[in-house]
Amino acid sequence: MKKITLSTIMAISVFFAAAQSQSAKEFESFCSTSHKHNELIENNPEFLKIMEQQDKFAEQWTKENYGKVVANHNGKKAPVYIVPVVWHVVHNNGPENLSRAAIEAEIANLNEDYQKLNASIANLDPAFAPIAADCQIEFRLARLDPDGNCTEGITRTVNQITYAMDESAKFVAGAESWNRNGRYYLNVWQGSSIASGAGGYAYYPGGVPDNRDGIVLRAGQLGNTVSHELGHWFNVAHLWGNSNTPGDVSNCNSDDGVSDTPNTVGATGCSTSAYSCGSSDNGQNYMEYNFCE
Repeated sequence: MKKITLSTIMAISVFFAAAQSQSAKEFESFCSTSHKHNELIENNPEFLKIMEQQDKFAEQWTKENYGKVVANHNGKKAPVYIVPVVWHVVHNNGPENLSRAAIEAEIANLNEDYQKLNASIANLDPAFAPIAADCQIEFRLARLDPDGNCTEGITRTVNQITYAMDESAKFVAGAESWNRNGRYYLNVWQGSSIASGAGGYAYYPGGVPDNRDGIVLRAGQLGNTVSHELGHWFNVAHLWGNSNTPGDVSNCNSDDGVSDTPNTVGATGCSTSAYSCGSSDNGQNYMEYNFCE
């Protein structure tokens, strides 16, 4: 329930728009969150009611809290939420067995992205600068495991499933979810590749049990992809809604549920001046498939 509350708050109150360089080739595998979401709805239509309740809560919370600033003694906004992360490395002793330094770099990148500290924010389209947000979230590798023992927040498990990561990877011995004993984490399952061919995926909050909650990533596509999948984990859809068809003109009739981002068909590749659905696109938003400066 803690995670659902955080996620619904994030869905509307602090939507983020930021710029960071990443080539189209690096993002050649799209995310499959929308596919997982639609599959979930098909199997459990009741989940739509849960999402509606979360959205109503988020909208009310936003009315009451948006714009409040919490400052620390240095005058900078202090993180309101600290998210403990456990990074499950599922590998076969190949390059997908990321070093601790590489994982720490990914965590640092997340903090820059979600706190609006990335250097390329200076290149943000002026039309969307007012909605770029410091989300006041800090990600940290977990320091305590579910049993209260000290940890580095990283697990390493040798298993052939690294070459075809899917939901079953979440139940491999040694890589199971840490969401138990009243402790909740952002669980990241990272392997060599994903069975669907996607670059990553997540479930919206409340969609799956705690032992499946988190994000799945392929080692060769991190950086902005991690920020993108976390957007989904925080209950934010693609800018064109819950589909995986960027560029489809029918996307103009869909929406991400966030009022300050204009409707778009969805951009891919690298364009800083995309225009669709009668307005300029917020193409530098992490929830697009268009990552460029």
